[in-house]
Amino acid sequence: GDLTVGISTSGSSPSAAAWLKGEVEKLIPDNMEQILHELRIQREYAKKNIACREQRSRYLKECFVREMNNSFKASNSSNEEKQGAVSLVGAGCGSKEWITLEGLNLLRECDAVVYDDLIDKSLLDEVPADAEKIYVGKRSHKPSARQEDIKEVLIELAKQNKHTVRLKGGDPFVFGRGGEEIQALNKNNIPWKVVPGISSALAIPAEAGIPVTYRSISRSIHILTAHTKENILRRDLEQLAKLEGTLVVLMGLESLADIADAMKENGRDKNTPVAVLSGGNTGHPYKVIGTLDNITEKAEAENATTPAVIVIG
Repeated sequence: GDLTVGISTSGSSPSAAAWLKGEVEKLIPDNMEQILHELRIQREYAKKNIACREQRSRYLKECFVREMNNSFKASNSSNEEKQGAVSLVGAGCGSKEWITLEGLNLLRECDAVVYDDLIDKSLLDEVPADAEKIYVGKRSHKPSARQEDIKEVLIELAKQNKHTVRLKGGDPFVFGRGGEEIQALNKNNIPWKVVPGISSALAIPAEAGIPVTYRSISRSIHILTAHTKENILRRDLEQLAKLEGTLVVLMGLESLADIADAMKENGRDKNTPVAVLSGGNTGHPYKVIGTLDNITEKAEAENATTPAVIVIG
């Protein structure tokens, strides 16, 4: 509406500007546009009908106080009726620009965010300053919350009538355990929605200039994780080695030698192209190109570290 607020630190600290933005946001009623519209009408009325400047000023101040009090009462009534809900939001696997507009809007309006390790941390600057922020890890070999505990956190926040964003790296349903979390929410009659995200299985190869499908060469794509609860990777590879198309393996760097051996043992040519990639917002981006026969040595020479995406074919 008619309200304009400008915040600048002249580049000294974007974090300070983001914090101050959050503090100012908390002071502004959601219906500020409507309030200012009503006060403009009252101001025009006062100009025409109240000749005394002092009385006019007092009248306009009373109008302002009344409008703000009405807004405060309406806000409290709305909060009493507010129902908790959870939004599972994919943050993408790169910089903050890789999140969807819907996901970003939900972040900016949430009461709490439960977030993984593999996100662009600057996304947290978009969260309201008074929102609760809960870190749950989810990176290999680093302390992480148990999945059962994460479910309980989401349920408890929703029962507190908070709109919670479960912010996940990549896409919530591509090895993100989003399905398990939805099952838990369903059992507790908690409303939820899913906002898809850009999966590393597609984005990291694309960022490296590698299309996962290509006409006349690769007509299909198969995505699997090397990190399985039942440790069935080798059984999967026995079947996948016989298929045409591109094979994308997530969370497989530590099993790279086993993956290459299994593929060769089950019929794949030793000269099949392989890429080991890390990109997005990781601290050590790399692109290692080789074959099933030499990719392990090449990745070790490059000092490849997790997280990594392996592309075969």
